[in-house]
Amino acid sequence: MIRALHITLIACLLCIVAHAQHAPKGKILYSSFSKVGNDQLCLSNSDGSDVTTITDGDKDIDFSSNFRNRVVYIQRVGTGQSYDIQVINIKGGAAKTLIANSGICNPKWSPNGKWIAYEYYHDTKQEIWVMDSNGNNKRMLVANARHPYWYSDGRKLLFTRDYEVHSKDIKTGKEQQLTHLRAHDYSAKWPAISTDGKKLAFKVYKGTSPMDAKGIMVIDLASGTQKIIPDTDMPSWTADPNYILCSSRPRDYAPSQILMVNIATGEKTAITNNNKSNDFPVWVNE
Repeated sequence: MIRALHITLIACLLCIVAHAQHAPKGKILYSSFSKVGNDQLCLSNSDGSDVTTITDGDKDIDFSSNFRNRVVYIQRVGTGQSYDIQVINIKGGAAKTLIANSGICNPKWSPNGKWIAYEYYHDTKQEIWVMDSNGNNKRMLVANARHPYWYSDGRKLLFTRDYEVHSKDIKTGKEQQLTHLRAHDYSAKWPAISTDGKKLAFKVYKGTSPMDAKGIMVIDLASGTQKIIPDTDMPSWTADPNYILCSSRPRDYAPSQILMVNIATGEKTAITNNNKSNDFPVWVNE
């Protein structure tokens, strides 16, 4: 019996080691904020090493997304709530403005690089619009919607409406509600779909107050199995559907840091560890 237990423990240890060895390797984009200004978009290896800055300035920078060597992001205009959507080469250089001084947010590049989806606020409306990669051919894609996130095949778009997660088939226009949280007085924000389309992640909170956050909920869409990863926010999937990126926002309001989380074990690995607030991580689509 002792021998059998010993073999079982060895097998478990080997399994854990194998999990650790298979953590995805690649590049991560994220926004880094300092209390003294100098907000930046940063690029690092997935283990947090080799950090480089893509932008360098004193304006608020948020919500980056990339297609190969091009990065789209938003930058605040003045002190109000207007932003520019800009594109820059991942190696740095001059930025190009695609949309200037508008109520836009959260640009997301489509997997084929042809389109950029984004939130657009106008006339008290919240909508998801899309434009081509050069900033032309703008059109509304989803009404009464926020938080766009592309499926990896580009055929569908994930979004939130009335605190629930939905998807839309780009070709047919068919929409589907994926969550039913409000019946239990919960709400969703920042939805993200895994690369294999089998797992849904989003920030979940009680009622409709983001200040009462519970963490990131992950749902297996086939079985309906749910789990919450506490003290996490802003999920984004890596190339491996077993791992997500997120930020961690302690309730003591210490600077947020970027983490990689193993969905199966809940193990959190720090990507950043500094005195800045680091948010909106995304896996680089090279």
